[in-house]
Amino acid sequence: MKRIVALILILILLCCKNKESNVSHFSLEGHVSNLKNGTKLFLRDLVNSGAIDSAIVKNETFIFKTQLPEKVLFTMLHTQDKSQFTEIWLEDKPMTFD
Repeated sequence: MKRIVALILILILLCCKNKESNVSHFSLEGHVSNLKNGTKLFLRDLVNSGAIDSAIVKNETFIFKTQLPEKVLFTMLHTQDKSQFTEIWLEDKPMTFD
């Protein structure tokens, strides 16, 4: 009986550990000098053609905090009308853009 309880506890701990490893730690903090306050920026997945997130420029800075669909992702950071954009690789970790 003690072995069964111990085995169940070990399985529960392993399941909890696996769930924690799937938690996204992605963030992208950036500085832009050529965009006005209130400008909306978008992150777009260029491989799967999907929107990832959006952020608003405030005091020449922006921040994205979201979950990425993959650990490494090829994306486009762009304004709403796509008049200003850049392609960037994202990783599932805190990142900066300057």
